Amino acid sequence: MHRRRRLAGALLVVMLVAGVAAPARAQAGPPISPPADPQASPPVSPRFLLEAVRVEPPGGDAELLVRRNLPLHPGQMVDAATLIQARRDLAATGLFAEVDLYTTRGSRLGAVIAVVAARTSHRFYVETGVGPDPLRGWYWNVLSLRRTGLLGRGGTARVTYRMGPRSAGLYADLEVPSLLARETDLLVNLSGYRDTWTIRQGDSTHFQRLDRARFRLGARRRLADDLSATFWGGVAQARLKPTLQSEHDRPEIPAAGLVPVYKDDLQFGEAQLELLRNGRDRLRPWQSGSWAQWILRGTAPRRGECFWGSGLDARLAIPVAGTRAAAFRLRALYASADTPYFLRPIVGGLGSLRGFSEGELSGPLGARAFCHVSAEWRHPLIGSNPCQPRVMATVFADAGEHWSASGGRADPAAGAGCGVLVRVPWLQTVNVELAYPLTDKVKGRPAAFYLSVGRSF
Repeated sequence: MHRRRRLAGALLVVMLVAGVAAPARAQAGPPISPPADPQASPPVSPRFLLEAVRVEPPGGDAELLVRRNLPLHPGQMVDAATLIQARRDLAATGLFAEVDLYTTRGSRLGAVIAVVAARTSHRFYVETGVGPDPLRGWYWNVLSLRRTGLLGRGGTARVTYRMGPRSAGLYADLEVPSLLARETDLLVNLSGYRDTWTIRQGDSTHFQRLDRARFRLGARRRLADDLSATFWGGVAQARLKPTLQSEHDRPEIPAAGLVPVYKDDLQFGEAQLELLRNGRDRLRPWQSGSWAQWILRGTAPRRGECFWGSGLDARLAIPVAGTRAAAFRLRALYASADTPYFLRPIVGGLGSLRGFSEGELSGPLGARAFCHVSAEWRHPLIGSNPCQPRVMATVFADAGEHWSASGGRADPAAGAGCGVLVRVPWLQTVNVELAYPLTDKVKGRPAAFYLSVGRSF
């Protein structure tokens, strides 16, 4: 009996070294070629129980950053593909000059220990690219300068010129892990950007330019592996242009009569509390796990009444039939009566109710509050990598209701449609969606077309 156990243990080590350890040690290089026969099923890689994660050298910046960014946790089942993807995700953070990941035998049959050997980076990076923001949609980092390894604690400073669907400007950020306490990070944010407020009047669309600036200091406390709390405090300023631009290069028109006009710059002192829980599967975030954020914000203007707002955004993805997923979202926002119109929620468009144009339902003054739910079916079409399908189709439906700036309750609204997500190396994932309004159909606009980066939620 003991001889059989020793033989089984020896076979396990051989399988592990051949199927897991060697691929995980491989450094980033050219993609692995697919099998010659595209119809042939890929071989099944052996799976093992991850008993523990060990970082070499222990202690210091490297272990802190590895444990915060490694998409593995003790107790999960892993195979060679999972370990290779985890090493790639660590390398993609840009925090490490060298990253290696391999396995050793665990304390019992069928268990392994993941060993990460990492060396932190202390250099400048010049970057560009696009990406998704979970709340504000996609953005394009036109040019970004990043410095890693600051203050001897793995701190990162970044200066970026960024463009998005509604804004463009310069952003400077500093993040220093465990500076204030062991699990408390220091955050600094300085930004100056130009925002755009969309005003729809019948068949005409106008745009108001807002020049905004903000300085904030923050502290982020890690309450658990998937839960953090962040407090921000700072000052902000907004300058609103008194005229509106129109489509097709038409002459500018006065903003008075459509939106309030402020003669002087608006200056605020602001405080914000965020609770974030990220329970998504780090290797398959589109298919499995949950994500939720709650925000409470209070603002004291230099002149005028104080105002406040709150928001909740919760998302859930459930694996279905192997490689498919059903995803759901609940989003609710509230702004007090004294909130300036350009800080209120907008209803309609991408990130809100698809099937309608941006701000079409809330009007030029925004909404006092809104609540909506979304359901989406995700179906991979092309790509052998289950973590990142090359092409994925979606079918979705959105529904919700809102309250106008004056506090009146509006009629419920709903929309439905379909989309295609295509993974492009430099652009990450391009999302093309076509949605139809199921209520409040607008003459001449039977459908809405959206082009963005990343998933809708």
